[in-house]
Amino acid sequence: MAAAALDRLEACQEALIRAFDAHPAEAIEAASADYLAALDEVRGIDFWTADPALKSRLEKLLGRTNEAQMRVNFLTAMAERRQRALSALRGRPASALYTRHGG
Repeated sequence: MAAAALDRLEACQEALIRAFDAHPAEAIEAASADYLAALDEVRGIDFWTADPALKSRLEKLLGRTNEAQMRVNFLTAMAERRQRALSALRGRPASALYTRHGG
């Protein structure tokens, strides 16, 4: 069961990274939902430290999670640059671009 949960987590992680690289929001949202479901499945397993192979594999997957986080940081920076550019074109401060009422 644990190996199957890790297989699913790894597949979802790869799909999420591919979605980040491709940038379509719908793909990122779908891959994120699948990844969260796979994480919930892994969270239910409580004997990781008893099996060194499982623990090692989980640590490897944690490294891949860091790769996904780097992509999130990159996309966030890109969105912030676009927000600043649009704000400059509108002659408004960047913080005023997105407001509670869509202003």
